[in-house]
Amino acid sequence: MPAHYNAALRVRHHKPWITAAAHAYITDRTSMTKLRLALAQHDFPVGAIAANAAHMRALATRARARDAQLVVFPELALCGYPPEDLLLRPSFLAAGTRVLQQLAAELPAGIAAVVGHAEPGGEVFNAASLLRGGHVERTYRKQLLPNYAVFDEKRYFRAGHDSVVLDLDGARVGVLICEDIWHAAPAAAARAAGAELLLVINASPYDFAHAAQRERVLALRARENAMAIAYLNLVGGQDDLLFDGGALLVQADGGIAARAPAFVDALLLAEYDPATRSLRALDWPAPQHEDLAVLYAGLVRGVRDYVRKNGFSDVLLGLSGGI
Repeated sequence: MPAHYNAALRVRHHKPWITAAAHAYITDRTSMTKLRLALAQHDFPVGAIAANAAHMRALATRARARDAQLVVFPELALCGYPPEDLLLRPSFLAAGTRVLQQLAAELPAGIAAVVGHAEPGGEVFNAASLLRGGHVERTYRKQLLPNYAVFDEKRYFRAGHDSVVLDLDGARVGVLICEDIWHAAPAAAARAAGAELLLVINASPYDFAHAAQRERVLALRARENAMAIAYLNLVGGQDDLLFDGGALLVQADGGIAARAPAFVDALLLAEYDPATRSLRALDWPAPQHEDLAVLYAGLVRGVRDYVRKNGFSDVLLGLSGGI
C-alpha cells in the first residue's frame, strides 16, 4: 500500500471514499441521543411564587412520565410577568431565590428544567436558569431589555452580556429571553459559542398581527445561524396584558415545523435530533386556522383570567347606553 494511504487511512462508507476521521465524525453524530423536551405553555400568575413552583413541579412530573429529559418554562414564570414594583421588595426577591433552590431539589429524577426567574445579587437580572441534579447549575441573563410600549424593564433590571450554552445529553443548547431574539447579535453570539439548538422563552403580549411577525423574525434568525429554534411563550391574562402562547418549532432553514394553539394551556413535547439538527413535534394540539377564532379565544381568556385572578365572584354587565 502506498505511503500516503498509510498516512490517511480511507474507509468505505456506502458512498465515495472518505477519511477515517470523517467516518468517525459521521458515526458519532448518527449515534447521538435525541433530546426530548417539554415546552410548558401555561399561565403563571404574578406574585404567586410558591404556587407557580408547585405548578412547575407538577408539570415536570407529567413531562418525565412522557420520557422528557428537559422541561422549559416561560420568561419570569417563577414570579409571574410583569412583576413590576414587586421587584423593589427585598423579601420578594429573597423568596424567589429560596423557592428556585427548593424547586431544583424537588424536581423528579431524570429531568432537568429551564426556569425563567428574577435573579438578585446587588443588581437584578431577568434570568433563565438550568436546574439539574438538585442544583441551580447555569444561569443566563437577558441581554436586551425592552423599554417601550407596555415594557419598562430597564426600570427594574440590568442587562446581561454573556451567552450560555447548555450541554443536555449531548445536545448543545443556547438560551435567549424574548427581546433577545428580535435582534441579530444575541443569537449569533450563542451560535458562535457552540449552540446548535436555541431555546427562546418569552412573555410576549398578544397583538392581532404579532404572530405572523414573530414567525418572520424567528425564521430569519434560524436561517442566519443555521440553527433550529424552540420558541415558548407565556399564556393567560394579567391585568391589562394578554399573553397568547403560540409556541413554535422552527427548523434551521427557517421552515415552521409546528405551531401550538393560542390561548390554550398545553404541555408540548418535541424531539431534537442532534444528528440532523432538526426538531419535530410529538402530538401537539392543532392551532386555530382563522384570525377571528384566535381573537375570540383571546377575548374569552382575557375576561376569564381578569375575573378569576382578582377573586371576583360576580360580574355585572351594563348593556344600557346610559351606563
